[in-house]
Amino acid sequence: MMESFGDGPGAAAAAAVEESAESLWVATVQGSLTADRQAWFEDQGLALGRRIGKTRFVVSADRNTVETAEREADWLRIGSYGLRETVGRRLASAVEVTLSGGSLFKSADAPEGLADMPGAGGPALYDVRCTDTARLASLAAQLELDPRVDRVECGSDRLRYHVSDGDEAEAALLADMGRDGTVELVERYVPPEPMLSYARAALVGSKTPLAAPLPWLGTGETIGIADSGIDADHPDFTGRVTVVLREQPLSPRDPKGHGTHVASIAAGSGATSQGLLAGAAPAAHLFVQSIADDRLVYRFGVGLTDMLAEAYAADVRIQNYSWGAYVEGRYTLDTLDVDAFVYGHPDLLVVIAGGNDGAQDMDDPAGRNRLGSLASPAGAKNALTVGACCSPRPDGPYADKRWRDYDGRRPPERPAMADLKLTGDPDVVAALSSRGPSDDGRVKPDLVAPGVGILAAKSHDSDAPIHPWPADPNAYQYMSGTSMAAPLVAGAAAVVREYYRKERLHVPSAALLKATLINGTEWIDQATFTDDKIGKPNFHQGYGRLNLARAIPLDAGAGFTLMFDDVDNAAPGALLAGNTQRATFIRRIRLTRPGPLSVTMTWTDPPARYIQHNLDLVLIAPDGTKTVGNDGLNRLPFDRFDRANNVEQARIAEAAAGDWTISIVAQNTFRGPQGFALAVTLPG
Repeated sequence: MMESFGDGPGAAAAAAVEESAESLWVATVQGSLTADRQAWFEDQGLALGRRIGKTRFVVSADRNTVETAEREADWLRIGSYGLRETVGRRLASAVEVTLSGGSLFKSADAPEGLADMPGAGGPALYDVRCTDTARLASLAAQLELDPRVDRVECGSDRLRYHVSDGDEAEAALLADMGRDGTVELVERYVPPEPMLSYARAALVGSKTPLAAPLPWLGTGETIGIADSGIDADHPDFTGRVTVVLREQPLSPRDPKGHGTHVASIAAGSGATSQGLLAGAAPAAHLFVQSIADDRLVYRFGVGLTDMLAEAYAADVRIQNYSWGAYVEGRYTLDTLDVDAFVYGHPDLLVVIAGGNDGAQDMDDPAGRNRLGSLASPAGAKNALTVGACCSPRPDGPYADKRWRDYDGRRPPERPAMADLKLTGDPDVVAALSSRGPSDDGRVKPDLVAPGVGILAAKSHDSDAPIHPWPADPNAYQYMSGTSMAAPLVAGAAAVVREYYRKERLHVPSAALLKATLINGTEWIDQATFTDDKIGKPNFHQGYGRLNLARAIPLDAGAGFTLMFDDVDNAAPGALLAGNTQRATFIRRIRLTRPGPLSVTMTWTDPPARYIQHNLDLVLIAPDGTKTVGNDGLNRLPFDRFDRANNVEQARIAEAAAGDWTISIVAQNTFRGPQGFALAVTLPG
């Protein structure tokens, strides 16, 4: 219980918590969590929750059940679910330092106190999630009576409280939360920011305008844009926009200008420029949620679930978020919201800007960017996270300039990055682009796309742009950031979705769209954006640069064939570890001639930090040689397979003609059958 409430006005609510039969615990399993052991957990009354380590799981039970279970199973240890599990190692360390001057959880990256945590300096706001959502109402009532709390806001699956006092009260309240037993997660809320610092040509990596239009325009698709609003009267959007004012902006026509530019990259028609500046999916419909308040600050209430549900109900199946909170890669509750919603709605692809917190690592001999700068919710496992590379455009405000001349935050000072071109070469990962990994070590971003000097629509109500288009400064402007890269990918996803629907007569899952786009990426093989210590994929560029011409065959002369599988969790073909009939998927393919072979598998993982389920991809050559998924990604010597990511890829630059086998094996599916998506491109 929250002991500090014992003598105060919250005593009755605290007592109710104390009498609760259920509380959270940490179960450590020796060996594998087999189907028999899962059944044993259920028989004992131990509700098995999320995985928080290789062999550690959250369970819910009363104390008597826990004590009985420990006596009966010598392969099981159950410990308390405390401060570290509730608020995370870094925040737990900050609480200990603030309250006592020392920390039980001290680590190399631990802050000295609450003032050193990401988001410190602004109002102290905390988000709280309970395993049992019914507990939220009583917890909110309890917090409203606490003198340390200024006010409480409630969302559909969590609450947010505002601390009214200083660091000690803030830390003491967090410590209380860590002892509560019913509170699953608490995190400091960091408000989101826009990731702002020739689009169709950039889709296929072309450095010149396309000679012919792409065969698919996003017709019949709806792309969601949650942003600062949109200038719906701009001719590039005529007749294709639905606007929902979630926050009342100064004008429905986007005085910030960010949302209009983002929407134009995804689906602008280019009408004002006679089609020259069309977006990636110029025939798609746009569902725009305006989330900027009267101070042009992004707000959407407590959590993302309601906003995602509203978009989904409006037939959005590709959602773009070109904003985020700078939290150094932390898996936040907003990140969890994205993963949970997609898990429950597996046909919704959420495309998220990775962030603009890129900064050069002054200690790196190669002058690479420092790692661990990913924004939230860009760490979502089930989303497609986008970093920025440079635009193929040779003109614009950055023509003939180098990255040392960049007019944004923290331009690089050392070669080689400082000497690379700002624009004109898409095989340069932008210095501004945030780097992964996520805080649990997963590969992010998933891919990169052009995001520097991107020319798109300008809101007529926005201020004079810093970089206007000289040919029509009132209608178009240049902007830069992962904000610009993400909608290019969202538009590409709309094109791919239309292709699957019309050419392959299949409505794709989000996992298949993600697999298809990642399968078509091109690796940027420059020393500044590769790292032997990480391998391939990596935390600078993910799996490489977007190239739609390698993802789907755009015409009869594409030179490759696309094969795919798309299996839902409820389908008979979903994989189930430990089941001899359902543990393995086999796909055999025949190459009639040698050439490049690319295989990418993804799955929509159960929501939680860390990968919960694990599938292993193996590609077997005609001579029996095996290539495992993400074979170039460095890992410990005893880890043959990648057990950290829900995207796995196997590529052979020059595959021999003959019969190849693709094997997918379920290594762990403790939450039930696991679907997957597979995209394969082969010569032909």
